[in-house]
Amino acid sequence: MTSPADEEDQDAIAAEGEASMAGDEGDGGAGDAGEGGDEQDDLAAEWESMVGDEEGKPAAAAPFTAQRKTGSAIEAAFDGGPGRLDIYETVCRTLDYHGVPGPLTERLSHAAAALGAPDPLAALAGAMDAHFAFSAVPSPRDAKPVMLIGPPGAGKTLTTAKLTARAVMAGQSVGVITADTKRAGARERLDAFMRVLKVDLKTATTPGELAEAAARMEDRDVVYIDTAAVNPYLDGDMAALGGLIQATEADPLVVLAAGGNALDTADMARAFADIGARRMVATRLDAARRMGCLLAAADHSRLAFSGVSFTPRVAKGLSTINAVSLARLIMPAALRGAAEAPVAQNTPIAQARGQARGQIREQIRAAS
Repeated sequence: MTSPADEEDQDAIAAEGEASMAGDEGDGGAGDAGEGGDEQDDLAAEWESMVGDEEGKPAAAAPFTAQRKTGSAIEAAFDGGPGRLDIYETVCRTLDYHGVPGPLTERLSHAAAALGAPDPLAALAGAMDAHFAFSAVPSPRDAKPVMLIGPPGAGKTLTTAKLTARAVMAGQSVGVITADTKRAGARERLDAFMRVLKVDLKTATTPGELAEAAARMEDRDVVYIDTAAVNPYLDGDMAALGGLIQATEADPLVVLAAGGNALDTADMARAFADIGARRMVATRLDAARRMGCLLAAADHSRLAFSGVSFTPRVAKGLSTINAVSLARLIMPAALRGAAEAPVAQNTPIAQARGQARGQIREQIRAAS
């Protein structure tokens, strides 16, 4: 663990390292100076207070700034007002706003309505908890090297730097290898930050070199491998990446940016899952209003949500995610308590609603 005497050095490490990483791919994309950086810090802090600890236990309920920015747009789509919507319709329209593909929207909305939860937020969180997997951000407890993989511009190098900074500040020994040797300035940018952290960056250009470099770091608490961006639609790119994974027996961690096309992102995630990936990190949440591509990616690939990033600031690291925090991110506050309007018992409306719920439950049982 880091001693109190080291805490003053951490700010200097973070500031110097962030300057060296300026302009890197990943979150935000426009740097972090001025008011924009302060606001990104606020987003990350609010998220951490909302998520709770890394074991997935949610903290006390709190409003979330990133969600509040999109909330009014979602609420405007509800012509009848949120108070008149039942859970199914609230969840369905919220997911539709985020661009979630229709079949996934239907499955989650039906599951949420069938849970009998007291409000739409709890219902959506329950449906997501049952449908998606959530795994902790990679830590020194992982026995294998962690290899960061993904499409161009997702933020692999920045995520590598964040993971390294977190480990160094926790007093752990870290090994870092880059296989991104073709992109102009990629190694130099990462090496600048590693120098600040006093981590010796190694370079490998072939699977054999990468395996040798990783083997020499077996005594480290954790090893991170940054890779070059690949086109998941090109067999050659994916075969080469698969060769790196096989040579090092690494645990692939997919890095995907929020705000993309849902179907494209889902196809990309599936391609990475097909070569052995089990987890993904979502980046650029501070620069996206719609999160449907991330839900589509997790659904189509069965990758577990492993962490999220709201800021390009390296020292802020990655944040934990669970079903409750994901539901809060997606659903605006004004709709979270919008349970269905009271309906008198033994009326045609009540009977019709009961029949609809029965049909939903039967559909869920049939699909399970």
